[in-house]
Formats: sequence, structure tokens, C-alpha cells
Amino acid sequence: MARNPGTSPGLAKEPSGAEAAQESIGHVSDLSCIGVGACDVIEDFRSCYYDRGGFAPIQTKRGCEMKCIYCTAPLLEGCVYRFRPMAHVIEEMKAYEEVWGVRHFFFVDSTFNHPLGHALEVCDGILGAGLDVEWFAEVNPVSLTGELCRLMVRSGCIGVTLTPDSCSDAVLGAYGKGFGMAEVRNAVGLLKKHGIPFDTCLIIGGPGETVETFSESIAFCSEYLKDDVVRFYDGMAITRSSRAFGIAVEEGLIDPLRPYEELVFGNDFRAVKRYEYFFPHVGADREGLSRLVERACRGRRWLLTSKDYVADSLTGELSLRPAIAVQQGARPWWRGLERQSQPAEPVAS
Repeated sequence: MARNPGTSPGLAKEPSGAEAAQESIGHVSDLSCIGVGACDVIEDFRSCYYDRGGFAPIQTKRGCEMKCIYCTAPLLEGCVYRFRPMAHVIEEMKAYEEVWGVRHFFFVDSTFNHPLGHALEVCDGILGAGLDVEWFAEVNPVSLTGELCRLMVRSGCIGVTLTPDSCSDAVLGAYGKGFGMAEVRNAVGLLKKHGIPFDTCLIIGGPGETVETFSESIAFCSEYLKDDVVRFYDGMAITRSSRAFGIAVEEGLIDPLRPYEELVFGNDFRAVKRYEYFFPHVGADREGLSRLVERACRGRRWLLTSKDYVADSLTGELSLRPAIAVQQGARPWWRGLERQSQPAEPVAS
């Protein structure tokens, strides 16, 4: 019999009215009790999602020990890692194949490769089970090693999203990332050396960002990622349960009486845009910063959220503008991305 979701441990509840998103959330400590996902209850998974280039989602652990100032994962999942039994993970992957003929998976862990030992175990588990699969995950520049990259390739990795969020040491420190540009350079070098396709995500305009620090990011991308996909998110999405919220309230960016979560749960997607803020450190330079990245994106497989995506005002769903083409069925989707526009302009240093 299906359990009432309201009584299930470890589920975050939708806040209503003035209910604080920071309310205490219980976390399941022993993930063996979760068992294997019932993928056979999903309706039309293959035709409605998988055949269009989607992946079957697989979670191998919960929790995150990173301390990024904008992220709510430690609140939602806990700040201590808890791991699913590897036998359950493998059995769930086999079930997707048996029920839907699926062989493409997305590891939805907040960060696949941290801690390193668990990521190695996942790759070994896939190889030991003899699974003929292809998979995708998000990786952090920390804990990316040559040994892990080799195992990732052998176990079927067809791409990763690298999430440094900035390519400036000063901004990485302000964002609470826990690593610097030495780790970012190492990660980019390893992924390229081992032939693992990747895209890179950067957040423009968070605490500590200036035109000068962002120019550092553009310079790094122009030197090392000029032919790769880079996604620039202009403005930091701020939720009430993140550390960035307190900073934004102090600096007068956010009305604490109407938090971001309330807008999202109320489907007020027009208003949500107002909560993707540039911090005051950017100030009057915001237009200059936007022009800088717009010029850099021309002719490259680089995307700027505010210019290259269109949000549906009713659903909030993002779609790419017509100038950006994506090959049908590409996995991950950004591997099939091409920009139909003018050549890139040189960026002044």
C-alpha cells in the first residue's frame, strides 16, 4: 500500500504562508531501508522522456559536505554523506533496463565524485556487474583524479557537468567553494586528457564579483574552454535556506517577507526573475558585465541564461532561442549544441 507522503521521513514539505523554509527536516540515516526504486510504476517513461534524449535518474547517496553559499542541498539532504548499498544501485539500473530497455543513466547525487572513494566504488560496481550502460553526472573540481577518470570512461561515462561556478580565486572564496583555480585547471586538464566530454557552469554576479574578476573567468574560458560548452548563469538564485540569503537581506537585495520559495511554489515565474540578483559589488557595472559575456559567447558554444534561454511565463520551463540548435536525441543534450550566429569577438583584457 502506498504511504501518505506527508508521513514519509526525509521529505521536504512545501512551505505555506509564512512557514519558514528553514524548518527542521528529518533525514533517513540508513539508506538501505529505501530499497530499489519502483521504476515500473512510471507511465510512458520511454516515449515521453527517454527516447527524446533523457536519462534514467539514479541516486547513489544523499547529503553534501560542501559549503557553497547558495546551495540548499545540505539542508534538504543533510551535511553528512549517507550511501545506498551498491547492490541496490546496481539492481535499480538493471530494473530500468528490464522494464524500459534503458541503458542511459544520470547520477543525480549533488556531486558525483565527492567523496572520491564512493565514486570509485560506483564505477567498480558497474564494471563488476557487467552492465552495458552509458551515464552522465555532475562533478566538482575537488576529488577528480586520473584513476577516477579512467574508471569513469571504462564504466560508460559519456559526459559530465563541471561546476566550479567561477574561474577567479577571489570569487571562489566568496562563494564558499572550498577550492581554487589550481583545482579547476587540474579538473579541466584531466577531463580533456581522458576524453570525457564536459560542459562548465559559471555564476555571474554573486558576492565578490566585479568586472575584473569576471574578466578572469572569461580569460580562462577563452584559453582552455573555447571549443567547449560553457553556461553562464547571470545572477545568483537565492533561496531563504541558503547562506546567500542572509547576505542579500543585509545588503537590501531581498524582501525577507516574500522569499524565493514562496514564488516558486506559487508558480509566479514572472516574479521569480526578480530573485536572481546581481550583488551590489557589481553595481553599475552590470550592463558592462552582460555585454562582456554576450560578446564572448558569439560564435562559440557558450550560453548566457538571460539571452539564450526563453522562459515560459506559465510553467517556468526554459527553452533555447532559435539561434541555438541542438541535435535531436543527443546525450547529454549539450553535446549536440551549435550556435548559429556571428563569429566570436576578441575580449579586451
